[in-house]
Amino acid sequence: MKKFEWHINVILAMALAEGACLFFYWFLAWVENVTTAVVVTSVLLVLFSVIAYRFVLGFTRPWGKVVFAIKRLADGDYTFRTKPTEDRFGLLVPYINELADKLEKSKHTLEHQKDQLNTLVENLGSPLVFIDKNGKIIHTNDLFIQTFHICHLFAQDFNDLMPYEEIKQIVAETFQTQQTVRRQIVLNFSIERRHFDVYSAPILHGSGKIRGVVAVFHDITELKKLEKMRQDFVANVSHELKTPVTSIKGFAETLLEVGGQDELQEKFLQIIATESDRLQNLINDLLELSKIEQVGFRLDWKSVDLRKILEETKLVLSEKAQKKDIHINISLSGDTVVEADPYRVKQIMMNVMSNALDYSPQGSRVFVSLCEKEDRVLFTVADNGIGIAEEEIPRIFERFYRIDKARSRESGGTGLGLAIVKHLAEALHATIQVKSKKGQGTTFEISFLKRINEGN
Repeated sequence: MKKFEWHINVILAMALAEGACLFFYWFLAWVENVTTAVVVTSVLLVLFSVIAYRFVLGFTRPWGKVVFAIKRLADGDYTFRTKPTEDRFGLLVPYINELADKLEKSKHTLEHQKDQLNTLVENLGSPLVFIDKNGKIIHTNDLFIQTFHICHLFAQDFNDLMPYEEIKQIVAETFQTQQTVRRQIVLNFSIERRHFDVYSAPILHGSGKIRGVVAVFHDITELKKLEKMRQDFVANVSHELKTPVTSIKGFAETLLEVGGQDELQEKFLQIIATESDRLQNLINDLLELSKIEQVGFRLDWKSVDLRKILEETKLVLSEKAQKKDIHINISLSGDTVVEADPYRVKQIMMNVMSNALDYSPQGSRVFVSLCEKEDRVLFTVADNGIGIAEEEIPRIFERFYRIDKARSRESGGTGLGLAIVKHLAEALHATIQVKSKKGQGTTFEISFLKRINEGN
């Protein structure tokens, strides 16, 4: 920098001196002779060169310091600071140093954020990969490399390196839709099968354009194993209990029919028969729930008129409604034909309407409606019963959860009805909404799709 500054100073000084000497040469040559003009001009050239150099040096040296300081900052040396000067450019020094301070702070902040991000990514506990808009891998954590046994990842094409088509499809769908995609998949790793909950999200510009995709792979293999063990245990126990409970119920009913018992014996036999019924219902519900939860659970899809199923359901529940003097009001609107499994739809209607009857007071009304709404048909059941507290609504679909335990036992409920409804609704691609207030009744709204897309 100093050498460059010296060259500039010399060039400017020589230019000024030569200009001055040319003027004097012309003037002397005009008034006297040429020889005198040459000698005087040479002397003046040296003198003016020295004077001009000193003048230009004082003018350009501060500029050289400024350029040098800016170059150091541009090279990334944010620790460099310019010393204060008394010349005309000394006013720039505080601003240059302030700029350096801010750049240094920004650098430290970025380094700190980078360290935090790396720590988060590496200790996430799940494989993670960042992919740019061109499909190239830009970052992964060590667990991703260990899980999928892929090396030399940086700047490589994701589709070329990833051996699993299911994952490629999820990432491709994220790029295409620019929406978050979440899906559970099963992958074969040598001699074992592993379950993953894959979460793929787009990385978007402020303008909304996609910059890339981040994908996280949560290994849920152990959870799936535990869930399978629970399902098998419930199914096995239920099967083992079904036969003896049926026998107990049959013997109790036979003894009651034969008669000959005293009042106390008959009372005990009646209790045995009633509790056997309840236990049999519980076993049947457990078996049904286990069947629905199985991976290979299939539905018998066909075109179904919900109006007919509702009429059948009302007929089945009419005796139960008459016992409590409850009137079921039905309202129908629009086309109520959907694609569904009629047997499973009837199960949903039976459970929801039966619940409404159980929790409604004597002599009240239950309002049931079917209403076409765009590409869906809404099945709504509203009662004037005891209602549900807002904090309890998320729990009513849990197994064995009861709002009013005493009332549920009196009605013979198993606590599994709404759990079955939830699983069947998910299988049918239906959605459930519940609105309720304590003491003001409850409304269930189940929305059935009229047509099931192939992607569902």
